[in-house]
Amino acid sequence: MAKAENLCQLWGCEVRIRAGHFLCRQHYYMYEDESLSQCGTCNFYRPSDVQECPNCASDDLELYHVYILKLRDANRGVKFYVGQTNDLLVRLTEHRDGLTKTTAGKDPQLVWFEPVLSREEALGTEKALKALLRKNPRAVRQMVAYFQALARELHEL
Repeated sequence: MAKAENLCQLWGCEVRIRAGHFLCRQHYYMYEDESLSQCGTCNFYRPSDVQECPNCASDDLELYHVYILKLRDANRGVKFYVGQTNDLLVRLTEHRDGLTKTTAGKDPQLVWFEPVLSREEALGTEKALKALLRKNPRAVRQMVAYFQALARELHEL
């Protein structure tokens, strides 16, 4: 299974990239730090600590997403909500339709997401982001701003 030439070659990443590039900016930095490995069979990249290539190991491996929503709360202004799911589109629909108590009536808008290879990794990343949001909300705002700028840049390709 080959990926389109204009998509990041990290397994599970669907970020569009410029011609001549093989990874999106975020994953290229990981590549430079030698935190990514390339599968010799399918040529996808994966985190170096993942021993078995997810693409080659199983066609039915489930991909998870960790995400951040921006909420508008009449009493508290703008807040962030951190979550994880194995079906991002369905989960976003649940948030927007008011089926999630914590986001109902708060105009939830997706402002950041990251694909991960397992539920355990999704839960760990979600927990870390929630801790970061409590300890350093400015860092989360900067992360979201960078992601949004990158999304705009990629949209213009």
